[in-house]
Amino acid sequence: MNKYRELLEQALQLAAAGDQDAGLKKLDEGIRLATESGENNWVALLSRNAGLLYEQKGALELAKRSYELALAHNKSDPYLSYALADVCKRLGLGTLAERHFKSSFELALEADDDDLVSKLSELGYGKVPHPS
Repeated sequence: MNKYRELLEQALQLAAAGDQDAGLKKLDEGIRLATESGENNWVALLSRNAGLLYEQKGALELAKRSYELALAHNKSDPYLSYALADVCKRLGLGTLAERHFKSSFELALEADDDDLVSKLSELGYGKVPHPS
């Protein structure tokens, strides 16, 4: 098994068992190793999962940093932009949140993700294009 996948699975198992701190340590280890090896996809995936765990812990500033790191390595994921926007909004960073919500909308349009486009439109971050 790939070492990054193994660390991710271990982290998620620890978090599911209630030990989020140990899970985050595994993710941090994976992020460090993936960064050193230039494995950008793994940096993004591991960072995204760290963001989720930080959110569960209520550590929104750390979640924001994790999502920013993930986004730096995967700029095309509309759900990652959405997660970062949501955390920014909860942190009271309205302008930054709006920027990431709009980015999420544009990425969702490009990916033909009608569900996310519709949700973001309802929230006021874009208009659903009508077929011509």
